[in-house]
Amino acid sequence: MDRKIISRRIADIQNSLSRLNNNICAMDSLDIQRYPENYETMSTEAALRAEGIACQLRNLLYASTSVSKAEYLVQAGEVHGIEILYENGILEVILPRLLPKKKMRQSSLFLLDPLHAVLGQYAKEHPMPHFRECVVCISHVYDHELPDWCLLDYDNLQQKQILDAIALYVMADDSGLLCDAYNTTELGDKDCTHIYIMEKDGLLKTYYKDKLRGYRLGQRAKRILLERQPERFSFYLTGNVETNRIKSEVPRRIRLHRVAETYVAMQNAGIAVFRDEKPLVFSPGGSPVARLDSPAFYSSREVKEMGIETVKIRGSRMTGVLLAPSGVFISYNGGSHMLKWDYRAEQRAQALLQMVVCHQRLSAQHASTCVSGLLFGNDLEPFYRIFADSDTESRCFFLLDGNYEHFYYLTNDHYGDTLLKLLCSPENTAELGHMLMQGFYPKDTGLPIEHDALDQNGNPVLFGYFLDIPRINRFHTALQLQERTGTLICFDFQKEVLHRFCGGQVGFSTISFENR
Repeated sequence: MDRKIISRRIADIQNSLSRLNNNICAMDSLDIQRYPENYETMSTEAALRAEGIACQLRNLLYASTSVSKAEYLVQAGEVHGIEILYENGILEVILPRLLPKKKMRQSSLFLLDPLHAVLGQYAKEHPMPHFRECVVCISHVYDHELPDWCLLDYDNLQQKQILDAIALYVMADDSGLLCDAYNTTELGDKDCTHIYIMEKDGLLKTYYKDKLRGYRLGQRAKRILLERQPERFSFYLTGNVETNRIKSEVPRRIRLHRVAETYVAMQNAGIAVFRDEKPLVFSPGGSPVARLDSPAFYSSREVKEMGIETVKIRGSRMTGVLLAPSGVFISYNGGSHMLKWDYRAEQRAQALLQMVVCHQRLSAQHASTCVSGLLFGNDLEPFYRIFADSDTESRCFFLLDGNYEHFYYLTNDHYGDTLLKLLCSPENTAELGHMLMQGFYPKDTGLPIEHDALDQNGNPVLFGYFLDIPRINRFHTALQLQERTGTLICFDFQKEVLHRFCGGQVGFSTISFENR
């Protein structure tokens, strides 16, 4: 290549480096807490500019030296941490964390070219599988130290081009007819993406009955899980238990789905769910620990390991129990519908856990704790129905008539996952409360209205962002009885449903969920 052309290209790269340096200096001087969106824009620009510089340097290398493109890209793939693994019929591709697709530009080439090279090199050295009908599981792993707003929606990621590249080597086609794709989010030690590809046959089976379609683990999948991590999966995949021998009745299938949704919410919030990562508090011999330093979820079946005394809670709709430094929570999941409560069974479940957990097994930590409730739903409509039906024959006495001091409502989505994580952290909840107190006066302990602060006019203010059903009901009822007005502080996505219920008596102040 002509020396003048090389010099011109180097000058372009130096100019880009200067702009990148400016980007990084601006990032370093920005107040991230006050301007998280600006920081996100700046950091994305800097990352993409750096990737563009890498692409420029690559092109210059190919044009001005004898280094082959294929040879270099394989080395680049190793630097990126791209790995290909194939074991027990499952192909795993490990990649850096994917960027937003709307901001791809040259970043797609930055990652795609090394991916092609690593896949090609692996195919030369190892026999590659070829999947016709397959399942693709994409696990987006985020550094656990990152704030929640860094977690991206699945439809805003550049995964389509990644799957197209992988499909060239191992799939007949990645269309929806032959390939089922699933996304999941995990917290880990570093950002990365794991893509797993496996045959449907023998690993996942489609089950369709009574107009309900679902997926079940095949025998080969169960065997692989039990061989790799018996301490984690034997409880669920051995013996005559419902998770191993799934019944075909619709209520049982829906029940298992609700429990699975609860597991996902807990795991997304960083709560321990597997038996090998938490103490067996409900073992027949008693809890092996006196306190829990981090939150853990126990399914209703794990609770029933205590033995004969759990016969008292037969008929309860609970999916399990969440034990955290912040409290003890019986969890339920209604999906898109209102749960039909067995009033006496739920009271017995509450009393049993109050006695067993708070007064016996974890008394050193929760002796003065009252058991709270946690209700998951697919959206906020069931939350509204609880209040809207309060003056009808279908009134939900169990939630509104004083059985629980606190009963929180969370949605089965990223909003709910984030609030669940906050609920489990007394420190972060206290910090948010301190921030919200700015501009308000401390609460008046003599005021006969549930509240957290007073505004400048002496009116009560309630922090309602956890959607605590009894607490919001007590606040609204007291305002009505005393013919007063108050303010309810909530997240922006919660305002509409709260306004439908108590907009006549209550004003609203909202917290931006994206800028939290």
